[in-house]
Amino acid sequence: MKRWFLLRKKGVCLVLAGMLCLLTFLSACGGEGSSGGGSVFGKKEVLPSDEPWNHGPYAIMETEAGWYTSHATQIYLCLRYYEKESGNTILLCNKPECLHESDDGCVATYRAVNVINTVLYDGFIYVYGVQGANGRLGGREDSPTTETVSLCLWRASLDGSSIDKVGTVFEAENAQNQKVETIGGLYGGGMNNSSIYDKSFIIHQGYAYLPYSLQFGTGQKGFQGGGLVRMELATGKTEEIYTMEGKINGVPSNLVAYDDAVYFLRYAGNGTKWLPLYRYSIKDKTIEAMKDLNFPDARLPFGGRNHAFTESILSVAITKDRIYLLGHSYEEKEEEDGLLSIFAFDLETGKLLEEECIDTDVPYLLKKDRRSPRRFSYYAIMPSPEGLLVTDGKGAYFYDLSGNKLGEIAVPEELLGIGEKDKDLVMDYKISQNKLYLIFSGKNEYFYRVLSCSLEDVRQGKGVWTDAYRIQDKFTYQQYLESLQRREEEQRKEQTAQ
Repeated sequence: MKRWFLLRKKGVCLVLAGMLCLLTFLSACGGEGSSGGGSVFGKKEVLPSDEPWNHGPYAIMETEAGWYTSHATQIYLCLRYYEKESGNTILLCNKPECLHESDDGCVATYRAVNVINTVLYDGFIYVYGVQGANGRLGGREDSPTTETVSLCLWRASLDGSSIDKVGTVFEAENAQNQKVETIGGLYGGGMNNSSIYDKSFIIHQGYAYLPYSLQFGTGQKGFQGGGLVRMELATGKTEEIYTMEGKINGVPSNLVAYDDAVYFLRYAGNGTKWLPLYRYSIKDKTIEAMKDLNFPDARLPFGGRNHAFTESILSVAITKDRIYLLGHSYEEKEEEDGLLSIFAFDLETGKLLEEECIDTDVPYLLKKDRRSPRRFSYYAIMPSPEGLLVTDGKGAYFYDLSGNKLGEIAVPEELLGIGEKDKDLVMDYKISQNKLYLIFSGKNEYFYRVLSCSLEDVRQGKGVWTDAYRIQDKFTYQQYLESLQRREEEQRKEQTAQ
């Protein structure tokens, strides 16, 4: 206990020292306005659109000078800033005297908000999370909490000077202090849900689109509500887009926005393998269920070959007028190895577009798909600025929508220390500012490691991964290494003494 106290005390000193060194920089990085952010939104005629290739709990929040993160292994808010030039990191709070104890005065750890996800948008960090009436929920998912539980959106300045509530998405009174479950439980923002059922919010043209769900206790009577809310960032005004009739209806997932439309999948909790697709018209303020996918044959033939879905059928990529799913070719039986394929379906009609389907040169291995060393999805697909990005446990592969391969890059197994039999690996890809990012965590690791590579280098076949930063909480990776070193030294002393 004494060693932990000294370590914690030393960590506070390190944070304060680092903060004093970077306060001047943080003050400058805020840009326009005293709050350290953009205009929100005053004079802007065109607001930034959604970036479908940078979604999820650990979406890249990058500026010219550095990166921001919101939390790592803990569920509580922990905003950090990483300076590119120096490699230094600090908690995003500009108060030198602050101990970062999750109170109202600390931007970095504000109210111990349980984070769902965060988005860097137009000069501010938007935090979507859950809190109790006194600013805290229980420390565990099964802990009772205070009377009122709220899902809210907050806006934090880039210089760590302020954090304010934009608006409330949903709230209810938990009068009996029952177990609280929200989007995927209090841990729903973690990497474990990001690969397939990503319930993160997105921002598109000045509006946030926020999935929500709230349950007290167990059983249908404890269901408080769920659905999808649209919130205007400038005013905090909300409107309900989709309302769940019950928990079985499924929380809106995998949101993506293009131009005048927002798409989402609805994951039902009744074992349904296919996710119904919906489209919300921003112009008309109407929502419609899209056509069911039309499978002309269970074998899904195209290009003279038979094809079947992969085990990762729920990994999808939605573009402006298409939806893409992963499959594989085979000769005689569906359950055999082949090549990875991409199925293209028309969003309007649900029809399989055989002429737009793609046979890749990426090997499909059924055993790898079913017994993935990477959590929840060995094969995955997502949109990219130039088409599609397909990934497996060995690498990332870019294609345009005509099926031309634009580039590829292998997972740096030696650099990451990945062994042949390693399991429970996290490998999640994002694209930001013309760079491909790989977010990695090995088994039982407490800090996510983020690598990056230039997209241009990938296209030219000379891509090389380099370390960008680590996703950390209050206890940093450096402090973790120092604690391990001290522990090893103490063990050597004890062995010597014996």
